[in-house]
Amino acid sequence: MQNDIQKVKILVLLAVLIILLAGLAAWFVFSPSNPPPGMVAVNVYRLNINTGTLVPRPHHIADGERIDMAQAVFEIFMRPSADAANLRTTFPYGLELVDAQLITSAPIGSSSLLVEFSANYHNMTPSEELYFRSSLVWTMTGLGFISDVQITVDGYEHTRNDGTLMGALSRANVSISPQISPVRVDFERITVYFLDREELLLVPEERIVRINPERPIENYYIEALIEGPRGSDLSHSIPPETRLWADVHIGDGTAYVNLSGDFVARSTGALEILRLQILAVVNSLTEIDDIIRVQFLIESEKVDSLRGAWDLSGPISRDESVISDRRFWPDSNAF
Repeated sequence: MQNDIQKVKILVLLAVLIILLAGLAAWFVFSPSNPPPGMVAVNVYRLNINTGTLVPRPHHIADGERIDMAQAVFEIFMRPSADAANLRTTFPYGLELVDAQLITSAPIGSSSLLVEFSANYHNMTPSEELYFRSSLVWTMTGLGFISDVQITVDGYEHTRNDGTLMGALSRANVSISPQISPVRVDFERITVYFLDREELLLVPEERIVRINPERPIENYYIEALIEGPRGSDLSHSIPPETRLWADVHIGDGTAYVNLSGDFVARSTGALEILRLQILAVVNSLTEIDDIIRVQFLIESEKVDSLRGAWDLSGPISRDESVISDRRFWPDSNAF
């Protein structure tokens, strides 16, 4: 009897040992460094929301044509992270990939990945863009044949805040540990004006926005106008391709609004529409107590007018005659 018990114990130990060895073998075969046959191991970088750092997460993709492999990695990069609750994709909601191409250098065989994004790219905050850019570059250059990433936005090559071209981004010039200081985030209730094309009036829309107190509050008014209305029957007041060329500056009651050339180049419509476009900016910013008038600058330069619709050479004051009686408050119950 004792011998039978001993034999059972030995068989159990052998079974456990076999299971452990099988698990170890499976881990070895299918670990990121040893992908299954026909597959390639890649790292996709995610944002750890607890530490504010970018961390690599292993994935497998099918080995094949370069453009197919790049597309497979990019699709994983865009998706929410499914393997850890504290990890997030840096790919912002609403951003669209318009086009992607691989440009291969014949002598060395490496490729540049050219990616074009929609104008929503400009809706990211500076810290969001920094995380996004770093994780994108480090993820895509993990494919051995991609040497760098080049970004265009809505057909234009991406630029830095000083207006210089961003150029090719690689692991040599993009840090995997972007230095972003933690900042306090507040919420503010703001009012901005959007266009009712039927009535040819501006409709005030109230919303709650997250703000960084270290940035001018006026910037958030312009960014809300660029984002566009939340009321389905309202239209953009200004071209959505427009972006802030520099922070809004206040002096002696005048807000100096420095916009990209898209504000002029992409403005179309009847003269009354163009006039309302200007007044949407003016009336929105003059909701702020310290602002009485608005001076427009286009890429740091004064311009005479917006297609003849309005004299932009000097400051413009608020005009309440173009404000509709109706209101749209999508965020009125946010608090």
